[in-house]
Amino acid sequence: MPTLGAAIAAIRGDLNRSTDFDARIQEAIVNAIRFYRARRYGFNVKRSTIELAGEFTSLSTDFMEIDYAKLEVGARLEPLVERTYTWLNEQKRETSFSSEPIWFAVQERQLRVYPPPDRSYSTQIHYLYDLTGISLSTSDTTTSNAWLDEGYEVIRLHAMVEVLEMYIDGPEAQAKADRLRLREVEAERELKRRANREQSSGSIRGKM
Repeated sequence: MPTLGAAIAAIRGDLNRSTDFDARIQEAIVNAIRFYRARRYGFNVKRSTIELAGEFTSLSTDFMEIDYAKLEVGARLEPLVERTYTWLNEQKRETSFSSEPIWFAVQERQLRVYPPPDRSYSTQIHYLYDLTGISLSTSDTTTSNAWLDEGYEVIRLHAMVEVLEMYIDGPEAQAKADRLRLREVEAERELKRRANREQSSGSIRGKM
């Protein structure tokens, strides 16, 4: 996997600029990742197993959004049905009531189930997660993550458009930015196509 510095150098070369632009290019890379981080691709989803020992279970710090949750009941996998936090609040009438969970909601990186579990249950969850590791303070010698590997073309183009529009400016820069934006749309469409193919084939990538 390439380093952040290698990505910066490649973008600098595409823009035909000096190293004076490196800090601004890194900022544009960080902004591009922030722009795309809430979209699902093949490399930023996870499947994991957590233990439900109570009504509330904390989720990992990289958690962003859940796709599904399935309760392991013996040899069966029972899908949990997603509801709003308000809906779960309205169902809860007795503080001592517990049973096999049926519904769930997520708020503040906590998975809440109802009814509250009558015992410990293993639960499979599939979710969108935040790929961290690249920020404004990241050293350019740091090994980049999947955003600058599988997602490199989308991030590169988005970063170049930002630098051209907001830093270089001018008619020529804007004209080039417009052309690159069209290529960015096509590159992101390809990422989505690959992600959809993986999901339809049952393949889920990312760390377990």
